[in-house]
Amino acid sequence: MYNKLKFLQVVFFLIISYSSVAKAHLDAPPPQRIKYDLLSKNNNIEIRKYSKSIIVELDVKSNLKKSFSEGTYVIGGFLQGRNSAFKKIEPTMLPIFATKNINDTLSIDINSEGWKVFFFIPETYQVNDVPQSENKDIRITHFKESKIVAIKIKSLDREEINKKLGTLKIFLSNQNLAAKKIMITQYKEGFFSGSYEILVLVD
Repeated sequence: MYNKLKFLQVVFFLIISYSSVAKAHLDAPPPQRIKYDLLSKNNNIEIRKYSKSIIVELDVKSNLKKSFSEGTYVIGGFLQGRNSAFKKIEPTMLPIFATKNINDTLSIDINSEGWKVFFFIPETYQVNDVPQSENKDIRITHFKESKIVAIKIKSLDREEINKKLGTLKIFLSNQNLAAKKIMITQYKEGFFSGSYEILVLVD
């Protein structure tokens, strides 16, 4: 009898907890995509201009896929109120960015460790409006106005990424553009759904 009562209490607790999480998810504003100006488009390659923005960034000592997961968890917690003011920063801005220093061949190894993951803060916020993080590894900084060349990728597969980087390398050479930084973005708008892009910051 005691075990049955204990079991029912646990089930009741899980139902209440799930309902609270689901309600919070439904009440939260839907994610928004970061705005940019489309300067030109050549087949599947776009040249964009991103405005100066506030970002929240974190260095993650893992490979690309794990960096996305760990960065999303840590920074996501900060955005949801685990900060000095216990203040939520909404709406969530997509995509999630991961970046790494480039080499002369314009190729990257997604299995190598050491990625910088960052989120954009909604443009309605000023830097003084953003609460400080209680996690010293999280930094609030600025993303400078930038010209970026973008191409979509189907997955975070190493061969797929480096094949598209090869396409971008030829494009950049033809356009007389110099690559400064590679960024991989992840649009995660559902538990299973997601899409990805390679962004190359250029001069």
